[in-house]
Amino acid sequence: MKLRKEIKEKLANDEKKMRLALMIGVGYATVNRWLAVDDDKLTMKKTLLAISEILNIEESEILEIE
Repeated sequence: MKLRKEIKEKLANDEKKMRLALMIGVGYATVNRWLAVDDDKLTMKKTLLAISEILNIEESEILEIE
């Protein structure tokens, strides 16, 4: 599983990336790196919950099933 392309585009905003980093307890640079390489850590439950809250969408809309 990985993030849908539309979700990555919505997270391209620096403010949203910073909010995500703060919500999951990692650095801003870490979030940038994870987004750049489609890291599996983006699919962890707490990360999905944070993305869902930031983008105001359901968890089921975030992932693309391969």
